[in-house]
Amino acid sequence: MRSGLLAGTGIGIAFLSKGLLIPGIYGILALLFPLFRRDFRTPDYRAMVTWAAVAALPWLLVWPTLLYHRAPDLFFNWLWDNNLDRFLGIHHHGEEHPNRVLDLLTLAGLSLPTGVLAGLSLWQGYRRHRGTEGPWPATTVAVVLFALTTIATLEISASLREVYFLPIYPALALLGAGLEWSPQWIARFRSVASWVFGWVLVLLVTAWVLLAAGKGQRLPTAIDKWLPLNYVLPFQLMWLVVALVVVAAWLFALRWRRRLGPITVWFAGVTLMWGLAHTLLLPWFNVAKSYRQTFVELTQVLPDNLRCVTTIRIGESERAMLQYFSGRIVNQRSAALRDAGCGVVVAMVEGPNPGPIVVEGARTPFWSGSRLGDRNRRFFAYRLPRTGAVELAIQP
Repeated sequence: MRSGLLAGTGIGIAFLSKGLLIPGIYGILALLFPLFRRDFRTPDYRAMVTWAAVAALPWLLVWPTLLYHRAPDLFFNWLWDNNLDRFLGIHHHGEEHPNRVLDLLTLAGLSLPTGVLAGLSLWQGYRRHRGTEGPWPATTVAVVLFALTTIATLEISASLREVYFLPIYPALALLGAGLEWSPQWIARFRSVASWVFGWVLVLLVTAWVLLAAGKGQRLPTAIDKWLPLNYVLPFQLMWLVVALVVVAAWLFALRWRRRLGPITVWFAGVTLMWGLAHTLLLPWFNVAKSYRQTFVELTQVLPDNLRCVTTIRIGESERAMLQYFSGRIVNQRSAALRDAGCGVVVAMVEGPNPGPIVVEGARTPFWSGSRLGDRNRRFFAYRLPRTGAVELAIQP
């Protein structure tokens, strides 16, 4: 009963945090577990699932019911647009898979070194249990099934963001924790961590020095695809002090690495990498990834009496920020739908050095802008006629 109540409460919290994704995955797992292990074909397991359902029901029913009675339109927008349609992919949400193989490579990269340890632990367990120790423990099977089911669900889904991978990382950590370390592995893992994060320290500090001196052009030109090299970093004493503390912690871990476990050394290295990136270089990342300056510039040229803006080819995050910074209602329209009475349409064009496009019924763009240093994404704003519906058909 306790296990079921805890599981159901966790599922309910995940539901209110993200929606139907995690409850759906656990529903699939509840059916899959008995197929793979006899341990899950018992009255205790059925009782646990029943108690989990009882604990999850208030979380799953109370809020949606209240939302439906208070605002039916928002309920169906949440249920369909933000849950079911994201999975089915009937409409464009700006989160489509660019490449499904790249998704798996992204997961592998973001999970370092946990993903590698999980793989080694599974291979080690396979060799061990293939011999004399019998089948894998039911707990290992459950965690593996959770990770594989989550990955498969995300790969099948029409929409994907890197943040959707977050539930997988604890599962990989649990699997990696079962790895039995040999003395040779311990030494090599510590050595790799020392070299990798030592070079990370050198590269990040070098980038900070060059950008603070206004000489970012000396950095590799490949960086210019994502971050502007002509940006001058402001000097911020407080963040410099925090960065020095992070570096001191890394040097301490390096000095005592033989007494620390290999995971501790890697943890210190990852802390060093993200700590320096989010102290010394944070203004650089922020100015390159933020749409604040872009949409504030657009807002300054919009008519004061304009109540809404129509968008084409603009993703969900960008639409939300456009509405936040402009104070206007933002309507999403595909190329084949009619304008909803807004006086301005904003279109996003992607590609190397993108130029303006032709929007049927609109004049030439009266404004264009992009994030600092962004050469692959540009926004164009068009005025629409005051009378009559206009076909928002994009012409190449």
